[in-house]
Amino acid sequence: MEEVRSEGCFADGDKEDGYDAIVVGSGYGGSVAACRMSTAGLKVCLIEKGRRWEAQDFPTDSLHMLLASRIESRNLGISFGPKNALLQ
Repeated sequence: MEEVRSEGCFADGDKEDGYDAIVVGSGYGGSVAACRMSTAGLKVCLIEKGRRWEAQDFPTDSLHMLLASRIESRNLGISFGPKNALLQ
């Protein structure tokens, strides 16, 4: 699976090329907020973490759901699961 990278998200010194709003994460309404601001005429940059997931990549059973998860505890210093997991 190829990693999707954004190009030109931030202006390179020219204030005319900047953004009116930056939305971090498309979950929990981030994509809806970005879409509505864009529809209202604002220049919006949507920043997303992780890899691109195609329809066939989503887990279809409990075992694959577990394999697509990452669990971390900074307090305990433990982490397991892929860094680009679907669920964290």
